[in-house]
Amino acid sequence: AGQLKLKPGADGKWLDPRAPDGVTILAPYEQYNIDAFPGLNTGDAAAKMQLFDLQNDPGEQHDVAAGHPDEVKRLLAAYEAMNKDVPVIDEVKRTPYKK
Repeated sequence: AGQLKLKPGADGKWLDPRAPDGVTILAPYEQYNIDAFPGLNTGDAAAKMQLFDLQNDPGEQHDVAAGHPDEVKRLLAAYEAMNKDVPVIDEVKRTPYKK
């Protein structure tokens, strides 16, 4: 046999690194935490507002916003007014697990 010697944990109890199904658990007490990766963005980046002529372009393939700046301003103002009525929900932060 090799020179590897297995020792119990600091409290004297043996920590079996395998789950009940026999699969090895590499980090049994670690949970994924987005706070550990502050530069990581989840989801798609915010896209610019687009305007489509749904009657003539139901597949929304051609953005016509550049040709209708007054309509874009009107719709954006309506969107921003409506958005003021939507409550702001704080982002839920997970508290890191501490032993």
